[in-house]
Formats: sequence, C-alpha cells, structure tokens
Amino acid sequence: MREDNQYLPDILFEIIKDKQEQVRSLKSRLPLLKARCRDIPKALSFTNALKPAHKASTVIAEVKKASPSAGVISNNFNPVFTALQYEKAGADVISVLTDINFFKGDPDYLRRIKNNVKVPVLRKDFIISEEQIYETKCLGGDSFLLIASVLETGQLKEYIQLGRDLGMEPLVEVHNESELIKALEAKPKIIGINNRNLKNFTVDINKTVKLIPKIPEDKIIVGESGITSVKIGRGLLAAGCNSLLIGEYLMRSDNKAELIKKIKGSK
Repeated sequence: MREDNQYLPDILFEIIKDKQEQVRSLKSRLPLLKARCRDIPKALSFTNALKPAHKASTVIAEVKKASPSAGVISNNFNPVFTALQYEKAGADVISVLTDINFFKGDPDYLRRIKNNVKVPVLRKDFIISEEQIYETKCLGGDSFLLIASVLETGQLKEYIQLGRDLGMEPLVEVHNESELIKALEAKPKIIGINNRNLKNFTVDINKTVKLIPKIPEDKIIVGESGITSVKIGRGLLAAGCNSLLIGEYLMRSDNKAELIKKIKGSK
C-alpha cells in the first residue's frame, strides 16, 4: 500500500482505509490460506478468455449490486443467477465485486459463482495485500484486479508474480498516462483502462481512446467503466480494446444476451 495514502482522494481514501481494517483480520489466516491453496484446482486461463486465438472481441460481465456513484443497482440481487444469465448470454468472463462496505459485495459471492459457471471468474476488489491474493485463490478465483493508483511499482511487480505463481494472471488497472507508465514497469500482460476517475467517480470515455496508442501491442487491453450504449462499446473495441468490462449497463438490461451479442458485433 502506498505510504502517502493520506493524500489519496476522499472516496478512494475511505475505501482503502476500510480495506486496511479488513486485511488486518486476514493476516493471522495467511498460513491457513497458503495451505488451502495447494488443494485448489488449477485456474482457468484469464488471458485466453480475453483474447482467444480467433481474435474475436470479448466481454467481461460484472456481477454488481451497488457502487458509490450509482447507489443500489439491483434491489432483487442474486449473484449466482446473474452470473448464470451472463454465461448463457455469451460473456467470456464473469467479474465479481467482493467489496462489502462500498459496493455491497461479498467474497463469498466469488466462491458461489465459481462453483456454478464454467467461464473464468475475476475478483474485482481493492487488493492491497498478499493475503487477499491467497484468499482469491482459495475462493476459486481465476484472476484479480490490481489498481495502479493505490500500489507502488514494487508492489505491482510482487503481486503480479504472486498471482502467476498461483496460476492467476491479474488485470492491472490504470486511469492516466502516469499510472500506465508505472504499470508497464511491472510488466503485466493485461491492462485495464478505467474511464472512471476514482478521485470523484466521474467518467470520461475518452480516457481509453487516448491511452490505447501508448500501450505496447503485446498487451491485452480492457476498456472499463462508462459503457452505457452499444455504440460506446463498439467504439472502444474499434479503437483497439480486446475486451470490455461492463457492469451497470448489463445489470440493468432486461436482455443481456442481445446486448452482449450487439456489443461483440455478432448480431
């Protein structure tokens, strides 16, 4: 965790402060988590799911009950049912919000969803410690999110390597050019560009378009946040994204299959 976290923006600062409290309770469980990891089946390939050999565009569909910006998105929230809907609709990966206090998620949602779907499952949370990565593996996760703005370069390198040691290739998220430079130093394979500013949760869809040309061609690029129409989704794919992470737009849709097909260009 960054030592200068007192300078982080208000919303993000509160989230990280809360996460630090949760991580403290995990530290005593680290030996048990490490032991349990040895019995967890091999993770599915997050990399292959995002960029299959035929080079088709892909979608990461997010199971998301609420967020600080949108409030409660789904009043009749059923994480497993939603994940199964996504899988049936053609989602290539299921993203699961596991933050409890700000996004009304739960780590157990990840375990339950993993036990019911056949596509890879991504843990979407604020990862600030190795304990959370071991926990992700124990829950059955195939990948996890690392946010460049809240981690030092050394931590990014360490956590990327730990993920790989456990068979999970992480998604490294950036929002601007300075974060991208930091992330690239850690040598990730997958870079997510978050159009949402975690300082104030405002969205600028052009963030992804502007950063794509600065990313080496060997990286898998994921566009995140602000995808509120098929046109926007198709535009990000045309700009160079290999995959799109879509949450609220899909959660609110009554026809998830049609929406995913239209975004991927298969309808």
